[in-house]
Amino acid sequence: MKAYFYRTTLAGKLERAVSTDGKLDPNGEPIAGTNQDRVLALTDEGTRSNFRRELDFWLRGKFRKAKAARAASRNSSQPLAASK
Repeated sequence: MKAYFYRTTLAGKLERAVSTDGKLDPNGEPIAGTNQDRVLALTDEGTRSNFRRELDFWLRGKFRKAKAARAASRNSSQPLAASK
């Protein structure tokens, strides 16, 4: 099991990034005491990329879906051209 935790300022600046790895039992439940936390470098491009992806998902994901749905409804509401 791998998870990432990010701490940011209210302005959206990344302050801390932590990765945690743990083992799962055969039922898929985490095993207590097997996790290992690792502080990630804030200057690492992989850390920045993952953080931007998470930020994009939580702040703009719904807006993009709504925008795409509006565009699809606009295209379907236009009358079709008559064919000969």
